Amino acid sequence: MKKMLFALLMSATFALQAQKEEKIDYYTDSDVHRSIVSLQVGYMPYYTSRRLLSQTANPQADYFFLNSAITGKFGNGYGADLLFSLNSNFQVGIGLYSTNTHYQWDFVRIVSDIQGGNPDTLAVKKWDNYSSYLTVPIQFGFVSQVAEQWWLQVYPALELNFLQSMKYDYVLADNTNVIVDKTQDARDLNMAINFGLGGEFRPMPKLGVFVRMNFRYFFYPNIEDEIVTEVIYTLGGHLGLRYYF
Repeated sequence: MKKMLFALLMSATFALQAQKEEKIDYYTDSDVHRSIVSLQVGYMPYYTSRRLLSQTANPQADYFFLNSAITGKFGNGYGADLLFSLNSNFQVGIGLYSTNTHYQWDFVRIVSDIQGGNPDTLAVKKWDNYSSYLTVPIQFGFVSQVAEQWWLQVYPALELNFLQSMKYDYVLADNTNVIVDKTQDARDLNMAINFGLGGEFRPMPKLGVFVRMNFRYFFYPNIEDEIVTEVIYTLGGHLGLRYYF
């Protein structure tokens, strides 16, 4: 009996020693924390053009403004977005960007190639349209992890574009320029739909590098009673850095 009690006592002692030596891992809130808020800074290079809503005739010159008479130009934007993660796949955010657009009418081409007239009689050869905006995108993001450090991103957004300036740059027959400020005649606020598709690489848990294709389409013409009724669109990219708090 004494031997049995001794054996049980020794077994309990060894069990207690083993329990003391067992490593127990503890996780604090910071170890399991998931970022809810993030800040991204971005640059958007894009091609700018416009869509003609109607083929508008100029009664004085007897020619039509057609989509084929437009030359798209380079535009760009830069700014930042504050984003909030509602869950692992859905995000909302708001941003502030400085953006600009530029495209060119070619009157020589309109008259000679389209109407078959004599471009030598033209007083204006080309007409450049420049606009700059303070842009506020309201974003709705859908993200999905596709690899260890890679995320697929789909970002539709509604943009509020507050006009800062608009000007026409006319190239005359003698190759001189006449610039006309049209800011007061233009629409103060123009909305646009913005769609981005791309991905993000996270070399560190709190830092991401993103690249997305980007398309923007404005809702309204900048000037309603202009000789042509047209809306702007842009096609390009959106790239930048994102930090997760």
